[in-house]
Amino acid sequence: MNRILKLSSALLVFTMLLASTALAKSDLAYAAVAGTVTLTGGEAGTHYSDKQGFNIVTIAVADTDVSSERSGVARFLVANTGANNVDGHTGFPLNGITAPTGSTANGSTSAVLAGEKAASDSFSAPGNSATFTLTTYARDANDDGALTVADVSATIDGAAATIASVTTKEPDGTAGAVLIDTVTLNGGNPTAGATVVISYETSEYDQVTPANTPFLTGIGDTTINVGGTAGNLNNADYNPAAATPVGLINPATGVVNSTAKLDYNVVKISFKYEVKDTLTDKVKVSTPTSTALNKDRTLSAEETGAATDTYSTTVALFSSSDYAIIEKEVNRASCDNGGVAANTTTAELDACLDAATGSTALATRVVAAGTALSIANADGSAAKILARIVPVADGETLTVAYTDADPAATVNATATLDMTAPTITLVQPTADSSTNNTTPTLEVQVTDAGAGVTAANLDISLNDTDKNAVASPITNGFRITFVPSAELAEASYEWNVITNGQVAQDIKDDVGNTPATTVAGSVTTPFKFNVDKTAATLSTAVTGTGEASRDADGVVTEGANSSAVKITFDDGDGNAKIDAATVSVSDITVGGDNPASVTVSNNIVYAVMATALDSAATPKVEVAGSISDSAGNATTTGSVTATDGIVPTITITTDKTVTKDKVTITVTSSENLLVAPEIFVATIGAGSLTATATSSTVYTAEATTTTSEVHTISVNAIDIASNNVKVQVTQEDISAAVRTAADAESDDVLDAATAITLPKGNIVDSTGDGQITAADVKTGCGSTLANAKADTPQEATSLVATTGVIKLHADQVQGGGASCATATAAHSWVATYAYTAATATFEGDVALAAPTLKPNADTDDTSPHIIIDFSAEGTEYTSDGNSAVTISKATLDGVDISGSLQSSDNAKFVYLASGLAVGDHTIVVNAADAAGNVLATDASQTFKVVAETETSIGLSPGMNLISFKGATKSSAFSDVFSNSTINSVLTYDPSVPGNWLSATRNATSGKLEGPLAERTVDEDLAYWVDSSSYDPIKVVIPAIGFGSQSLPPSIDVVKGYNYVAIATVGAGSTVQSETYFSTITWTRGYVFNATTQAYTTITKGSDVALNVGDGVIIYASAAGVIVP
Repeated sequence: MNRILKLSSALLVFTMLLASTALAKSDLAYAAVAGTVTLTGGEAGTHYSDKQGFNIVTIAVADTDVSSERSGVARFLVANTGANNVDGHTGFPLNGITAPTGSTANGSTSAVLAGEKAASDSFSAPGNSATFTLTTYARDANDDGALTVADVSATIDGAAATIASVTTKEPDGTAGAVLIDTVTLNGGNPTAGATVVISYETSEYDQVTPANTPFLTGIGDTTINVGGTAGNLNNADYNPAAATPVGLINPATGVVNSTAKLDYNVVKISFKYEVKDTLTDKVKVSTPTSTALNKDRTLSAEETGAATDTYSTTVALFSSSDYAIIEKEVNRASCDNGGVAANTTTAELDACLDAATGSTALATRVVAAGTALSIANADGSAAKILARIVPVADGETLTVAYTDADPAATVNATATLDMTAPTITLVQPTADSSTNNTTPTLEVQVTDAGAGVTAANLDISLNDTDKNAVASPITNGFRITFVPSAELAEASYEWNVITNGQVAQDIKDDVGNTPATTVAGSVTTPFKFNVDKTAATLSTAVTGTGEASRDADGVVTEGANSSAVKITFDDGDGNAKIDAATVSVSDITVGGDNPASVTVSNNIVYAVMATALDSAATPKVEVAGSISDSAGNATTTGSVTATDGIVPTITITTDKTVTKDKVTITVTSSENLLVAPEIFVATIGAGSLTATATSSTVYTAEATTTTSEVHTISVNAIDIASNNVKVQVTQEDISAAVRTAADAESDDVLDAATAITLPKGNIVDSTGDGQITAADVKTGCGSTLANAKADTPQEATSLVATTGVIKLHADQVQGGGASCATATAAHSWVATYAYTAATATFEGDVALAAPTLKPNADTDDTSPHIIIDFSAEGTEYTSDGNSAVTISKATLDGVDISGSLQSSDNAKFVYLASGLAVGDHTIVVNAADAAGNVLATDASQTFKVVAETETSIGLSPGMNLISFKGATKSSAFSDVFSNSTINSVLTYDPSVPGNWLSATRNATSGKLEGPLAERTVDEDLAYWVDSSSYDPIKVVIPAIGFGSQSLPPSIDVVKGYNYVAIATVGAGSTVQSETYFSTITWTRGYVFNATTQAYTTITKGSDVALNVGDGVIIYASAAGVIVP
């Protein structure tokens, strides 16, 4: 209490000194002074990041010539000095609430402030009221010390209106007559919608809290003028000129004291005071990123106090990528509950950012920024936050520019953006290394080229214990070291760099950046090392397992290898693994022999022998040299007997490769089996066959086929050491197979009929019931692979064991309960089953396929090929490998021809017959296939040899232009033109002299005579035939035979006219002219109609049908060859 009283006394004295002797701001003649800009926040205002707590830039602008002082007037009125102001007043509070004070109670008013600044409010009249509440309190506009209707004015739609009344109150809201609150117009309620403008004057002096607008305390800044000593205020002068000395001034309470008691009607106090000013749009914040994005921020800064001359504002910094997300959500109308983006609150933005990013991290930082920027959660607060965010990037410069009006200048302050985490560099011990030193030095370097790191914040944690490490300065950071004071026990250790005293907190640089890789919470991934003083010991060995592959990270995939031995060492508590560089083939013996090669993975040595081990071998494995672990501890002795890890080699044979009924299966194992093997032939039956031991390693079983197909034998066998030939597959990803199967269907939908092929075939019993059924395959499905594995397994509805083709359970297809109806990339399927590689096949063939026998139609060929075709025997089933048969019977008309049959494949046989008479002939055949099947009834085929067919060429009485479609069987002229009604024959042959050849019937001999009759008939030529009847020419034109010594027709033509035949190798009755003459160059031709006895012209380019048997006169532009 005493201390407070002393302070108050000191303040009072100081205030008195100010009032009497001090020079205030208004007393000094100021020259224009350039402002300054100071940045705080981040790291000492020099570095910032986008991390919470380090991304708020506080900007302070100091400028002494910006804030202008204000002048105010307060009036105190006493109506009756004689009765109510007997002793006068000395203290005059300007708060508008407290009356002047003195030794005696008085009747003075509270301070009434004169208006200083014009103001007006515009209203839209509601129509039901004439009273309007002002937005700011109205003051004494006419300087009469009282608040009346005279202090305000009004218009309605621009026309002057009269004021009926005003309501007044004190600054604290209580009843009083210090300021005007509402105005009531005269003349009733203005029309609804009318524009009402009320004009008045205001003051910036804060009567409620005078300290917010403190007095200036210089000499002459406060004056007191008094006037009027009459019995009332009638005709009083409210601006008296008489001055009286000023006493104490208290800017904090707004009290002005006079040096003597004042007994006057009017006391006028004039004073100067300060207010908080604002630098409007004078501060610009930018970075290269914000400039590029057109997101520089121009801000206003508010004075920190009425008389501080310091102006402050803040911005928040976010990365450009985060800014883009924030901006998108701020402008998303759906983020606001009312659907108006401009009204989005901070809380609504928080929810939208969580949804957009799938995390609360960004939203948390934005909400924190809003709080730091003093933006309260309200309608539109999200947009206000966005307007105060500057997008930034690592390493760039943040520039704050203040535009100073006097002197005209731009004043800058800059800082650096550091968004890069400190670098932690491991020095020793090497990561994941081992040592036999029990007091190893742990050392890292922590560097940060930006804001830097603070040594006091850095420490080392060993196995989650703070170790009070030593920090030594290096360039841009510190070297952190720790040496254990006591020996470390053999074990694996984890250590990392932590925030001092916080083992669960990651280090940060001085602007909050943390290393990106973390292991739990926010702690950096630990370094690891092993302390190991003890050499590894030989632990176990197993045959049959070797290194199959090794990925880029050194992770080994094991595989079955009958030449390999997997040798495992025990590293004890120290966990130091075998040093591969210390292991060679001479350091290990297996059964007394060094391996051909060795590889090392951690504590495992894979030794591969030069030759395969016996499948039952259990060799002794010994350390023959020196093998060290990574800590340097050497192992020189040790031995262990390897366990049998080699799956027995199974050999499957059958007494027959193809059978029509029974087959004996022999299974031979390379070693003794634990139990008799399971022998399956899934296409014959689901259950395993009965296996009978014929020796300790040989078993037989009998199977009977009733179908023609390839049967697969699958064997499951277990040796004495429990090595199983069967391979168990658990939850194998079959998604690709399911999609492939569904895509192959026309509807692209996975349904109950979709056939899916598993990655492996030869499925065997996995349920242990001794049978192969659909229950041996179980599947699961889900929206992800993890969900598919977690799904309740369902049995397949069908299974083809040999091929591994399944159909899915109804729950996992279209409309199923598992909702995996379509084979989309969004779904996954898994399968669990077992298969075996011990397989063999045999063929079941229960019938001989019937042969095809030819000829099987009438023929005029007296030397036909007799064909006996058993090729169907080789296509009875998929992968049928037995098409050959043995002919047991083959006769032609009862004569055995089996010895004369010819064949290249013993499936199709040919007999070359000759000289068969016209009439019926019968082929009879039987045979046996590879399985011994024969035809129950001999196969037979009857065919007929018929007389040769004559070609008939029609003639009409008169001239006929004819030809022959091919070479006649007899080319003698008299045989071809034998009709007695033919009077003459004429042709044109350019190859003979005179070109024309003819034959005319001799009336005496009755024969056709002449040069043409002496030649053979030429099938290339056309002939004029003069007939006296319709009797046709009948002639045999043999077809071109297979293998006969004849060629298809071709007709030579010369340039000029040619008489050519219409020849053909087919059975058609017409040919097209454009096709027929396509091989020569021709222009025009003629055909003759025997009925009309007239020519028809044909031309190149006009395609017409030519009748086979007609002749054609053709004009060729060049020699050529017609190839029909």
